[in-house]
Amino acid sequence: MLPSQLQTLISQFTRLPGIGPRQAARFAFYLLRNEGEISSLANTLKSVDESIKLCENCFLPSYDSPACTICLSPTRDKNTICVVEKETDALNFEKTGQFQGHYFVLGGFIDPLNKESVAHERLNLLVKKTEQTQEPVELILALTPRREGDFTSLYIEEQLKPLKEQGVKIKTTRLGRGLSSGAELEYADEETLKNALEGRK
Repeated sequence: MLPSQLQTLISQFTRLPGIGPRQAARFAFYLLRNEGEISSLANTLKSVDESIKLCENCFLPSYDSPACTICLSPTRDKNTICVVEKETDALNFEKTGQFQGHYFVLGGFIDPLNKESVAHERLNLLVKKTEQTQEPVELILALTPRREGDFTSLYIEEQLKPLKEQGVKIKTTRLGRGLSSGAELEYADEETLKNALEGRK
């Protein structure tokens, strides 16, 4: 019934997180009804593709630079690192205005059966960076308090044990009160995240 190009567009939308076939079809038909939006969206996507990169230090978005604004800021505490699953978690912590350290985006949870995952690769990089530091470092394991998040936190702590035994000064903490079990950090309100940061242990 639908032209193949429109079907392809709907299929592309369904690949986005949280978007099902019905929502994808709504997006496609909205663009079809508003032709000006198509060229605007296309230009924006092209601009993002050409100028937005991932920070080589923390994997947050960076505009036309190897490092993001947070990593480049001289006022941020580079020895306090908030480890999060995804970029939107870091954005939520920024909204609280309470955290003045750096971030590290894992890009997912650790899957013990997939050693080639993005999360594994990034964790290896984090361990190497931590090993090279000469100053005490605090890693705040700010991962969703459910089974996958808890396993990933435990796995990270296990990977850091050899460094601690070698004398590298690493402190790992987890978010404190305010977050219910299974709650997604992406949807937590600012006050809840503020309390979780302040109550970390």
